[in-house]
Amino acid sequence: RNLNVQDIQLAHSVESSTSQRIDVDIVGLKISCSFRYEYKWSFFNGSGTGRGDLDRASSASIGLQFISENYNAHPPHDVNVKDCKPVIEIEDMEFDGDGLDRILAGIINLFEGLLRGTVESELATTVCSELKGLGDDAFDDLLLMLSSQMDTYLEPLEGS
Repeated sequence: RNLNVQDIQLAHSVESSTSQRIDVDIVGLKISCSFRYEYKWSFFNGSGTGRGDLDRASSASIGLQFISENYNAHPPHDVNVKDCKPVIEIEDMEFDGDGLDRILAGIINLFEGLLRGTVESELATTVCSELKGLGDDAFDDLLLMLSSQMDTYLEPLEGS
């Protein structure tokens, strides 16, 4: 639902004539979201909804490697997510349910603190796997689009 970022820091480095790196540090990441949950245990099962908030102490560091045939003559054609280091700190989670699930949601809310570490770890793993997929697909598509747009400006002028 809500996303707030305190600061974004970028650092650029040239690794070689074919590789450059951009490190992105996102500091003070605060997110509020809604979720659905389901459970199955023995012959008990049910579902419900909930809400979660990340603490402003959450952050992420992402290292992106941009690849070119040769940066002296060609723009980048590939992006790889080389590093992904999220720090997920959950501030609060609340669970809701209907009927018997309302009772279970109340019990889960009592022990919510015990679930935080597991949920934080799962979120960190999911964030990195999604970013790595994004780097392989969306960033590559963006580079192709930008490269084709720039090609018109790199052609010789008519009559030259």
